[in-house]
Amino acid sequence: MDNKSLQPIGEQTILVNGGVDISQKPVWIEAPHIYKINDYYYLMCAEGGTAYNHSEVIFRSKEVRGPYEPWSKNPILTQRQLDPSRPHPVTTAGHADMVQLDNGAWWAVFLACRPYEGNYFNIGRETFLAPVKWQDGWPVINPDFDEVQYAYPTQWAM
Repeated sequence: MDNKSLQPIGEQTILVNGGVDISQKPVWIEAPHIYKINDYYYLMCAEGGTAYNHSEVIFRSKEVRGPYEPWSKNPILTQRQLDPSRPHPVTTAGHADMVQLDNGAWWAVFLACRPYEGNYFNIGRETFLAPVKWQDGWPVINPDFDEVQYAYPTQWAM
């Protein structure tokens, strides 16, 4: 980006054209993050809008400009498959980012809602943390649970 004109410079490249599977007509992806982890560039994006179909999806490539392949088990985070009338639901999970701690553990920070009834929220979108595990070279958020948890076991002193 040119610092004075604030205009992009260099060759424009489309990394992903619309979502994981265009034939399914997904709500366009947004909020991309690129991570260089070992031999791959990972492109992580929100997909599905910010309501009940919200999710986080992942792509990877050996080159930063692609081509990027989607993981066959996308999305790596969503709550859309769960009954929204379940007790104490966490819904609309997405817009995630990942961090690796000094001890090597991976965690995701993301937005989600806690409706008190139906689609009504007192607070709106809140920030959540969930563990990340790597499966066959792909990150998976909240891998040991169907539902996002209010708290997770950790090795940290509280």
